[in-house]
Amino acid sequence: MMLSKQTNLDDGDSDQGFAAWVTNEKGVKNSSLSLGSYGFGGFFDTYSYTDPKKNFTATLFLQMYPNNSHKIHEKYQQIVYRTIDDL
Repeated sequence: MMLSKQTNLDDGDSDQGFAAWVTNEKGVKNSSLSLGSYGFGGFFDTYSYTDPKKNFTATLFLQMYPNNSHKIHEKYQQIVYRTIDDL
């Protein structure tokens, strides 16, 4: 239940579980994340996600406000997946 969709809303690229956001079909098309990847972010832009299909967790520690104004999360995610796919 912690990672199951808990709303009837169209949440975009992810569904909201009790513990974290969970990547849905739409999110798979718009990012490198696998279906069912999940994560959570903090107020000052710390960002962590787990991709169970690729068997890894990535965390980016930031102290920024306003948050993600430079698309750092997206750039970080692209670098992580490129690196893992090259292994």
